[in-house]
Amino acid sequence: MPPKKSKTKIPEIPWADNENLLTWALLTELEVDKNYKVIFGKKDKNENTSGETKVTVFKRIGEKILPELFAVDPTVIGDRVKSKVESTYRKHHRKLWQTGGGVRADGDDDEPSQEPSQEGALDFYIPPTGPDESTPAVAKNLWEQIEKEFPPFPRLHVILSTRPNVVPIVVTTALVPEGHSSVTWYQSPGDSSTEPRAHETLSQPTLPSQPTSPQPVLASQPALPTQPAVLTGASAMSPGAVLRTFGTPLINTPAIPTLPPQTRAPKPSTVSQESLEKARALIQKAPAKRSLGETLLDIQRENLEALRSKATEELAIKKRGQLIEELKLGIWSREEYIEKISELESPQKRQKRAYSPEWDMGRMDNDFNF
Repeated sequence: MPPKKSKTKIPEIPWADNENLLTWALLTELEVDKNYKVIFGKKDKNENTSGETKVTVFKRIGEKILPELFAVDPTVIGDRVKSKVESTYRKHHRKLWQTGGGVRADGDDDEPSQEPSQEGALDFYIPPTGPDESTPAVAKNLWEQIEKEFPPFPRLHVILSTRPNVVPIVVTTALVPEGHSSVTWYQSPGDSSTEPRAHETLSQPTLPSQPTSPQPVLASQPALPTQPAVLTGASAMSPGAVLRTFGTPLINTPAIPTLPPQTRAPKPSTVSQESLEKARALIQKAPAKRSLGETLLDIQRENLEALRSKATEELAIKKRGQLIEELKLGIWSREEYIEKISELESPQKRQKRAYSPEWDMGRMDNDFNF
């Protein structure tokens, strides 16, 4: 067996050289419509899919920005491009979230591909466009620090910040004696505060039994908190809770009515009655299933017929040989021999039973007269 050819080792790609030149080129290719549609999804639901896979798109991007290395090993270059997009953003974005226990998990910068803990939650919300007037000061400082270390981060944030696999929407904590808690993170549209508030525990809201029109929010009502609302115990998983959008008050939320399923009558058949009758006449009933006894009887009958046929043939051969010997001895003439052979080869007709003569019938009548 010939030895396998050793593949050429691909060197490390200098993404950060020349002021992140290759990284900027990668972002430009990611923002192309045909590439963006496959990797991150359609921007408009009415758009048609291209039928390409993510592997194909990443290889095409690698061929565009790294043509020399792509000619050596296209598969490795496609994987390098894919990992660069995911790991680089996660490495810097991990500084913007903390674990459920309150300890920020930004010390493991050497492992950029590590996923956030499922018990973690976002400490604050930064929209895709970057910090705004409602962003806390600590978040702005972190943003400026990340942008200083990695200038292409804002463009990556525009693309990846709204993806649930990077920024969790709802985080369920582990089971504790008081029960589990579901944390929902969102940014209130009307909240102008710049500092995050403490977590607030909300009791299960009282929902109306019938759909009612929503009441306007009074000016005296407090705005929703920037920090997440924690629903503990049965209220977090209540089956009767009504889904709501972020920013909608819990009180006087209209219930969603259940609409009955719409049914429509079946279409009338276009097949004529005459065609149905013809089809019904061509249907053949399947024969009844035979029992084991009937099958054995049929086999026995076939065996007897075969034995009888064989015995008849052997008897005919013996008779033919006997006729030849009698012809040689002069017992039969040639014409008589041919006639005997014809009678032997022709099928024997079953002779009908003859009627009794009249004299025998009269004697029978006398025997029965007493």
